[in-house]
Amino acid sequence: MLNSRQMIFSPRCQMVYQDMTHPLQHYFIASSHNTYLVDKQLMGSSSIEGYIDTVLTGCRCLELDCWDGPNGEPIITHGYTMSSKMDFKHALVVLRDYGFKTSEYPLILSLENHCSAPQQQKMAHYLKEIFAERLFTATKADTERLTLPSPEELRGCVFIVAKKLPDGLPDDALEYAEGDVQSKTATGVLNGNKLGNVLQSINNLAQAPVGLLAASKVAKELSDCVFVREVPFRGFVVAKDNGHSHAMDNIPEPKMRSLVQDSREEFIRHTQRHLVRVYPDGLRTDSSNMNPIPAMASGCQIVAFNYQNKSRETQVYRALFADNGGCGYLLKPEFMRQSPPGFPDMSQAPVRPLRLKVRVISAQQLPKLVATSDKDITDPYVVVEVFGSDRDMKICNTNSVQNNGFNPTWEEEFHFRVHDPNLAVLRFEVRDMDRRTRDVIGQYSIAVGCVQEGFRHVPLLDSQEQPLDLTTLFVHIEKTVR
Repeated sequence: MLNSRQMIFSPRCQMVYQDMTHPLQHYFIASSHNTYLVDKQLMGSSSIEGYIDTVLTGCRCLELDCWDGPNGEPIITHGYTMSSKMDFKHALVVLRDYGFKTSEYPLILSLENHCSAPQQQKMAHYLKEIFAERLFTATKADTERLTLPSPEELRGCVFIVAKKLPDGLPDDALEYAEGDVQSKTATGVLNGNKLGNVLQSINNLAQAPVGLLAASKVAKELSDCVFVREVPFRGFVVAKDNGHSHAMDNIPEPKMRSLVQDSREEFIRHTQRHLVRVYPDGLRTDSSNMNPIPAMASGCQIVAFNYQNKSRETQVYRALFADNGGCGYLLKPEFMRQSPPGFPDMSQAPVRPLRLKVRVISAQQLPKLVATSDKDITDPYVVVEVFGSDRDMKICNTNSVQNNGFNPTWEEEFHFRVHDPNLAVLRFEVRDMDRRTRDVIGQYSIAVGCVQEGFRHVPLLDSQEQPLDLTTLFVHIEKTVR
């Protein structure tokens, strides 16, 4: 009964089964925020283990905050904080060695570039040297495509998202782009005929709204390594007029919430053409995470998460991306890929509600919590939850079983109506009624689409997402669509 086929997670979802030939804009992509941090934002440690652990979970978009380091060597750190530092080169070597062990689909490196031109040139050298043929850069034909390539086309590749020099910048502008223009524009002094010609050339470019100051900070060698241009979000109209598919909008969490509330249908339409990355509110200095569902339900492909945090939101996020073989790419629901997309709120999404019946039968070999006295015996109860869109959220509890952590039995049944099963997660928590804090003994989260029907075992994990040996829930599941 404890073999993998008897578990709640469907064997079908353990392999890549979705169509991977759509353009990148049509996928949700597992993404991390400040990947190098293994603790909090302001004083946390930077560790190469952060990259290894995150990429081995199937995360496909990683962040590298790059700053000038000693001896001409770029470093990765959280700038203007007390976070520790690591070598940029070392991080690339680790990502080369571990980046494709869990998934063969494209690895995206989001570079937050704060380096001087000489160290940017060193970064470009390392990117080419370490990733070699895996590094995907755009040809003219690529940039003229109306959509980005598919995950299948980019299989085994690494590509860079970062600021990029405007297309068509003349060669004589590059020395200014790397130096003088930055200092002159900072003070508002724009003198010299050569500089005037450069500015006129830049103003004539399609990417001119991005601004000269952004260009002035980018060395050509690094710019040539960038496949997807990172741009600030300046509204749907501006983005549509620029019409560049090889761009990614960077949107902070508060702005995302405002756009979801006021312009969700337009937001979905925008994400059919552009990649959108949402990153956590700057006030989340404790490395907490947002609820990912509102952003994903509005089409945002890249919702950046602090993977070192093990909260409920993180468990939900990781459960969603365990689907499709854990490859880090999930095909969006069809209505988000249609043109026009059609549905301003989830109640109008063209998916019939799923009725989910969960019968909690028993548990096996629940461990005692740390700091529990030898005389204290667990009084377990089970929390069953659907985490999804607002109308799908529901939490139910069983009664507690007194003094039995070995083989407690409940035989209780709960009913859920799930309107958006594509973005819903079924969660189980076993808690101890005995303790004042109702501490979690074990937990498990699974995307609703991956849930197998029938009598199933639920393998419980501890608070750090590590398996609890031989500790399971025994449940019965029924799914019907009405």
